[in-house]
Amino acid sequence: MCKYTTITGKKKVKTIGLLALKPNIDGFRLRKKHGRIAGKNLNQILNELPNNSLNDTLYIVSHSMGYAYSLGIIEELRGKIQFGACYIIAPENARSGKINKDEWREVWQYGAKLYGKRKNAPCLQDGVAPQVCVKGLKESNRIYFPKNMERKMGYFQSHFVGYFTWILDIKKDKKGHINQH
Repeated sequence: MCKYTTITGKKKVKTIGLLALKPNIDGFRLRKKHGRIAGKNLNQILNELPNNSLNDTLYIVSHSMGYAYSLGIIEELRGKIQFGACYIIAPENARSGKINKDEWREVWQYGAKLYGKRKNAPCLQDGVAPQVCVKGLKESNRIYFPKNMERKMGYFQSHFVGYFTWILDIKKDKKGHINQH
C-alpha cells in the first residue's frame, strides 16, 4: 500500500524516502537548552519557600519539539520535585535525547509505527517527525494509532496533535491510559 508516490515532474519515488530520518541534533539541543531555562524559572516559582517543593509532582504532556524542551525542564527539576507521569506525543528527534522511565510513575509515547511488525504504511507515517522509539523507553511504553484511525493518518495528519484525541479514549485497564491527576 502506497509504497510509491509521484512528486513534481511526475517522478515516481519511494514514499518512505520522503521522510526526514536524519535527526536535527542542533535544533534538539537548542530546544532542550530553552527547556532548562524554563525549568530554572519553574523551580524558582515553586520554591518561594526554599526547599519546600519536594512534595510537588510534575506531570508532562509534550508534543513534537516540546519533547526536547521538556527534557530540559526535567534536567533542571530532577531531585527537586516528584515526577508523576510523562506523556510524549509524536516527539521530534526522539532518539536525540533520553528519558529515564524509572524516575516516573508512568511514561507513554504515542504516534505512528515506523518500524517492526504491523508498521503503518509509508503514506500513513508522520512526515513532520518520523516516529522512532524515545531513547530509554521500551516497545511496551509505546502506543500506536488504532486501526480505526488510519483514515486520519498521513504525512501531516499523523503529526497533528488534534488527531490524538483517541488517547483520551484508552480504557482504564489498557496500556497508555491517562489517569486523572
